[in-house]
Amino acid sequence: MTGSQAENNRTRDSKNEFWITVALFHIYFIFFYMLVLIIFSRFTVSWLMIIVPFLIAAMVPLAKKGIMAEKEKSAKKEILPTVGFLILFAAAKLILIFSLHDYFESLYIIDLESSAIDLIVVSIFTVILALALYFLFTTDSWVNRFIFVILSVYSLARILNPFNVMTAVTGWTLQYLTLIALPIILLAIFIKANRRNE
Repeated sequence: MTGSQAENNRTRDSKNEFWITVALFHIYFIFFYMLVLIIFSRFTVSWLMIIVPFLIAAMVPLAKKGIMAEKEKSAKKEILPTVGFLILFAAAKLILIFSLHDYFESLYIIDLESSAIDLIVVSIFTVILALALYFLFTTDSWVNRFIFVILSVYSLARILNPFNVMTAVTGWTLQYLTLIALPIILLAIFIKANRRNE
């Protein structure tokens, strides 16, 4: 029974580690893509980008195998996972870059021109949104989850607002959400602190 439980714990820990690594890779590629958008001064989302999450899911096990092989000092085991990881890593970056090319215009979901300043703001809040979603799914505290939900909604509104997407919703969110949510967040933190003291 103990051995079976230990095996189940190892399996659960391995799955958690996999999804955490996948989430971190997504944050990295989101940051990279935002940098590309700033350079080209446009905000574009393409159906071609759907391929990237699958490449990330495929490259994570290869990265883990390469690291394990490096620890074991096994050259034969190291080279294939490392080469495979580098190929998938480069492919994901190339897809993000070339998704902006006019050749793939038919695959555009959103294609908006914008100023560099707006794109910098969008980039910052995209990274904040990605981090908020990451911590939302990894924290065990309901107070923290509530805070990250509010932060995610606010960041999404900040991302959409410069491009006049759902202006009524984003405008209301930016104007009133923090005013409504801040007292609730402070009350939740106060309740949590009191429970710890009891």
